[in-house]
Amino acid sequence: MMYMNHLDLIGTKDVARIIGRSRATVLRMVQAGELTPAGFIGNRKIRVFSRAEIEALARNEGAK
Repeated sequence: MMYMNHLDLIGTKDVARIIGRSRATVLRMVQAGELTPAGFIGNRKIRVFSRAEIEALARNEGAK
């Protein structure tokens, strides 16, 4: 099991900025199973993502 601190987790808005897509596109990617949240925060179930995974995705997308 991998443990993360709060600095390793980012929200949907930051994911969008890092991968160069809109927030709506990020949400569509989650719905399509292309992105998987690392977890959820609070009663509103705010999605959080692993910063390392998103940065790796951005590097891979840039290499295409």
